Amino acid sequence: MTCDLLWEDGSPVVASPRQILKRQLERLSERGLEAWVGTELEFLVFMDSYEEAWRKGYRDLEPANYYNVDYSLLGTARVEPLLRRIRNSMAGAGPAVENAKGECNFGQHEINFKFDRALATADGHAIYKNGAKEIAAQEGCSLSFMPKFDEREGNSCHIHLSLRAEDGTPVFAEGHEFSETFQNFLAGQLACLREFTLFFAPNINSYKRYAKGSFAPTAVAWGKDNRTCSLRIVGHGGSLRVENRPAGT
Repeated sequence: MTCDLLWEDGSPVVASPRQILKRQLERLSERGLEAWVGTELEFLVFMDSYEEAWRKGYRDLEPANYYNVDYSLLGTARVEPLLRRIRNSMAGAGPAVENAKGECNFGQHEINFKFDRALATADGHAIYKNGAKEIAAQEGCSLSFMPKFDEREGNSCHIHLSLRAEDGTPVFAEGHEFSETFQNFLAGQLACLREFTLFFAPNINSYKRYAKGSFAPTAVAWGKDNRTCSLRIVGHGGSLRVENRPAGT
């Protein structure tokens, strides 16, 4: 259920994640800004049902693909019945679907949604994860968003974030340069990145995903279109944004 939690006297339960986000958005609004966010959620598809996976002790599961299907049309087509159901059902639930694509690990795929205001994206993100699992169960298979299921590539949750003025004007770019707002925003993200891992990597499995030389970052760093950096700067002009790559949950 997507809702706000209140105490019996009507005051908000300030520790709930949705209330924390809303307070941060209120602080942005006080400065005349809005946060726009898009998420990329990777998952592994197994041909075993959830019950079969449990009986196997989650070992020797049957992946939907036996090779790297990153940008492979054939590899994704073989899982299209499941992916199509998830895309259509999630679009019906509200989030605007942009695409589905294969990834590197065996049976790994992702479905991406169009960016939206931060609260709408967060709500859609939660609905999507639960809905995708429900649909997989109905199709007799299973899927996992676990950050590091095995020794191959882990599942990320790349978060694309930008700020706009309340009239919709992007504020991260000034012509072909970074605006002062963007520079300050980026500096703040870097300064707090270690503390932010409390949210981006909340459990032991999350840290197993951070592997040197992989696309999962291991250092506090930013770079233009550099997938090895924690904060990857992508786009230009109105589309300039930060892709946060440490998140894996």
